[in-house]
Amino acid sequence: MGTILLIICLFLVVLTAPFRPRIAVCAYYFMSILAPQYLYPWVFDGVPAFQISAICVLLAFLLAFLNKSIDLSVYRHKQNICLALLFILVHLSDWLSPFQQGSRAADKNLVISTLNTIFLMYFVSLPFLMSEKALKWLLLTFLSVLVYYVYWSNLAYFSFDISKFNMGRLMGPSGTPYKDENKFSVLFVVGAPFFLFGIFFLEKRLYKFLCGLTLLFLWHAIFLTGSRAALLACIVTTLFAAKLINSKKIRLVLVLGFFAIVVDQGAESFSRSSETIANAQERENEPIDPRVSSWTAGLGFMAEHPLLGIGTQRFQEATRHYYPEKHPYVAHNTFISIASESGLIAGFIFLYIYVLNFQQTRRALKEDNEINRFNEYLMKASLTALTGFYICSMFLDLLIYEMFYLLLLIMLANHIVSAAQSKRE
Repeated sequence: MGTILLIICLFLVVLTAPFRPRIAVCAYYFMSILAPQYLYPWVFDGVPAFQISAICVLLAFLLAFLNKSIDLSVYRHKQNICLALLFILVHLSDWLSPFQQGSRAADKNLVISTLNTIFLMYFVSLPFLMSEKALKWLLLTFLSVLVYYVYWSNLAYFSFDISKFNMGRLMGPSGTPYKDENKFSVLFVVGAPFFLFGIFFLEKRLYKFLCGLTLLFLWHAIFLTGSRAALLACIVTTLFAAKLINSKKIRLVLVLGFFAIVVDQGAESFSRSSETIANAQERENEPIDPRVSSWTAGLGFMAEHPLLGIGTQRFQEATRHYYPEKHPYVAHNTFISIASESGLIAGFIFLYIYVLNFQQTRRALKEDNEINRFNEYLMKASLTALTGFYICSMFLDLLIYEMFYLLLLIMLANHIVSAAQSKRE
């Protein structure tokens, strides 16, 4: 029954793609972010739903391009130029790497192929999101995925399903990009601001209540993962969100309420930090955190290969070559990973993307008094979510984390739509 329903849905996506390409875009990102083929393999067995949804978007783009119904000016924005340069530098670093023989080809090929898909779908999806209706469709798709994983996480806790926990920490579903508990927590960090600001921007009390209830269970899911990076990001984004809320009373209630939850639920994450330090003290030659060892190695690679780095996915191989006394960990930091593997320019492009979106959003919120309620909500929630992502990126390798590119897609499309509406008014 489930497979039949899936085939019907895919048939509707194929049928509507030439006329309503935003449906195909939403279907693709639903499949990519949720990864339901790993959650319900018996439903998706033999049905290439992900590939079908992606092909629908590509064919819709090709048809629209041939009909000259695509506004190519959307590609001139600085964010798109930055992403295109980053993409080129990652590939150049791969082709010209000094570590061609000893690299782990399977991992490298997986990263490159995943990156190719992510960038391609980002650029072909962008022209189909140039309306408030299309943005609402994509936002609802994104929020539905978040609600599902909030439900999935809390169900694992309340049903005492220990198979989903690793040493007391909740892992994501097997096979998905969220198998690692730290990367699973990033999903919730990025999603939290959308529910938080929904409490203040939605008009109906029922919707406000549902956003607040979902937010509480989402924060609980973050604590279940036991991620210290996510906890830090959650604290920063809550303070950041409070700054964007106009009411001082609501700010105070939000901050005090959240920190009360942190004190009550976050003790285990802080105790893990104490255990890490204690374990390091027992082993004299072991760093307090493996990340420290990785970061120092990454800084050394930047000094040795500043232009194009050591090559995509060569961090561990280069560590064995340059620092044989160190354990060959991964970079554990997105900026260091990009800058050491693909060059300093690529690394600073990654950082500049945040600066660019911060400046653009601040300018829009400060100067544009005509901005409508939905665009304002999306700007504030997206910028807060992006801030949380960059905090998490300080402790994880997130170059091919598609949630990041979806967030950039939403932010850019929203700015273009908002600017167009302001001009008309």
